Amino acid sequence: KTSDAERVSNASNMAMLQSALSAILEVLVNPMGLVDMGLNIISVRDSWKQHHHSLEAGERLHLEALKVSQSQHSEALHHGLSQHQESIFVSKDQHDQSLHVSRVMHDEALSRS
Repeated sequence: KTSDAERVSNASNMAMLQSALSAILEVLVNPMGLVDMGLNIISVRDSWKQHHHSLEAGERLHLEALKVSQSQHSEALHHGLSQHQESIFVSKDQHDQSLHVSRVMHDEALSRS
């Protein structure tokens, strides 16, 4: 005599077996369905790989551009600082020359008076 638990277990096993047989029958009747599913999986995988490679390439280009930008910025700052220092030296020289001329003229004016 079979118990209730055994009947439920047998029914469950039978349902799984029917499901598996149905899937096998579907593949035998329509093998292209399995091929289509496989192609879809391959297509998704390939798209993901391409997307991942694109992201990596974009990141590399971004980092290279950032390095170039930082280098150009540093170069521009250095150039600007050099020009500023040169401008200060020229201005100081002109100021010193102007002071010297003014002193000479002042001394000459004093000696005349």
